[in-house]
Amino acid sequence: MKVQIGSVALAEPGYMLFQIHLHDELRAEIDASGGGHKDYLRDRIARCARALFGGPRWFFFVMEDQSPDGDSTRPHAHGSIEVRPATLPARGERHHLRYRRLAERMGQAHAERICGLALTKDLLRVASGNRRADRPTIVQGVHQGRNVWTSTPKRPFFNDQWVTYAFKNIDKVSPTLPDDRLAFSQSLRTESRRLWNLIRIGEEALSQWP
Repeated sequence: MKVQIGSVALAEPGYMLFQIHLHDELRAEIDASGGGHKDYLRDRIARCARALFGGPRWFFFVMEDQSPDGDSTRPHAHGSIEVRPATLPARGERHHLRYRRLAERMGQAHAERICGLALTKDLLRVASGNRRADRPTIVQGVHQGRNVWTSTPKRPFFNDQWVTYAFKNIDKVSPTLPDDRLAFSQSLRTESRRLWNLIRIGEEALSQWP
């Protein structure tokens, strides 16, 4: 229920779905240090969002290590992340001309939306150790080029099928993952709680919003 409410909140600004495998070299480092994949990825996404956008981004994900058929796979995350428009690069910055031309053709708002989408994809790659040139492309014979998958942003509908899919293996025993495999950003947790109170008690809950 918490994730369903979170998806409703995410539908307001717009969001995209993602599937992330931590880069296998990074995953080995986390395992060697005794850390958890979920906590690492949650904290890294939050830190990268603050560094890139100057503030939080709403997101959630569920860790799993099994395929839909129940076969063992590399641990990975299924989730959703907020996508907001971003300020276009200034003159002299990377991709300035690209976005300037896009704004001339499609309008400033459209260009800012595409810029925000591109930066959010970059955020996920950096947070999961999958930025190009940072780490090897092949690790123990496994190509890392498809470690980050994202969808076209979804707005403004309620994507219950994706939430169901993300939780498909949540009740199965995992040899590598903890029982609690859900990660929720603190900012989305707060917004979801506000929305739930609005549903539960009505307009009185509006006082919770700043």
